[in-house]
Amino acid sequence: MRIYLAQKAMLIVVTLAIASTARAQTASTSFSATQRHDIELIVRDYLIENPEVLREASIELERRTQEAQRNSQTQAIAKYHDQLVSSRGSIVLGNPNGTVNMVAFFDYNCPFCRASVDDIQTLIEANPDLRVVLKEFPILGQESTEASHVALAASRQFQNADLQAHYYRALMKVKGTMNGELALLIGEKFGLNETQARKDLHDKQIDAILSENMSIAEALGVNGTPSFVIGNNLIVGAVGAVQIQQIIDTSR
Repeated sequence: MRIYLAQKAMLIVVTLAIASTARAQTASTSFSATQRHDIELIVRDYLIENPEVLREASIELERRTQEAQRNSQTQAIAKYHDQLVSSRGSIVLGNPNGTVNMVAFFDYNCPFCRASVDDIQTLIEANPDLRVVLKEFPILGQESTEASHVALAASRQFQNADLQAHYYRALMKVKGTMNGELALLIGEKFGLNETQARKDLHDKQIDAILSENMSIAEALGVNGTPSFVIGNNLIVGAVGAVQIQQIIDTSR
């Protein structure tokens, strides 16, 4: 990444040098091949004598790139706020009427998502006003997609929030690969009607929910799991309860 930015920085330096020289020319005058060659030599000699300029330009370019990304994410979070905090097709943990929303994009086969389950519970216990919205985001293969379809189908039968939470945690506790068949099997232990669930698996509304989650994630720049949205902040990765708590505190 830094090599790429350094290359872009050099391009910017060269471009600025040429543009600066161009301002000394009349608007109608173009550079000859000899003039362009001379300019390139001047820039080359300058950079060789002052290599720190490239580093400074690279650092500034990286800063501006990160700032642009943050601004883009903030705008996307504001644009999709209602969809993000909506309980449609999402399991809600914590206080259903909480004033602090934390949206979590997860995949049932993501080991870091599984590791974050306890962190989420810790945060819920420490923050009575926290409302956690779990967004199905199956990006780790067909098995994950199948599991999400089953989970969404099961949510139609599991109307009780506590039952939904217990089922979610049971799926996340699986050590091996989670897939649709295993999700159905675990669901039966919670009273899931397998026959009805299999009928609901291919419902267009379930496809629409997953498609919407994917679209929102793309707009936010989310390309990995777990990812959390708190206020205007996007956190990527299993960063731990302590760091997330700091974001929660600043978002109040």
